[in-house]
Amino acid sequence: MKRRSLKSMLGRIRPPRPTGQGPGRIRRAEQEALAALGFVPKPRAQELDNLLELAGGGQVEKKAFDGLLLPQGVAIDFGDKRSIRKHLRRIIFIEVKTTSRANVDRNFRNYYFSVSENELAAARFLGRNYRFALFNRRTGDFLLLTLDQLLARIRFWHVSHSVQL
Repeated sequence: MKRRSLKSMLGRIRPPRPTGQGPGRIRRAEQEALAALGFVPKPRAQELDNLLELAGGGQVEKKAFDGLLLPQGVAIDFGDKRSIRKHLRRIIFIEVKTTSRANVDRNFRNYYFSVSENELAAARFLGRNYRFALFNRRTGDFLLLTLDQLLARIRFWHVSHSVQL
């Protein structure tokens, strides 16, 4: 085996491609899942602040959900706090978890995914108004679960911490 210097190896490493996933952005897989399941993306900017002020009371982070399930036939103006208040109890916050793996069955057995502390805190705070949407992009199968339903199905729980320096 030919030996190479560290400098030559580092020179061959390519930087990762930008994903376009900055704060407040969701991945293409989540966008596809939201559209396929009939959910709407979360509002942005001031409209998102209005929603979180009224629904979250400072307890729900912006990154804790991907979209919303709105009452059928109801238009909500997220720029108008009265409109949000009027329908608040019927707005469901959706956190999307996607896979394209073939070994995940229709009931999502063997599906391994991460759940952040922000998502868990939002699910606890919002209760029945928060759901995890599990979506298999390969098969189109999906499950919509409350936190209690999700916890009841967990077979293995591995705690991990992410840090930023």
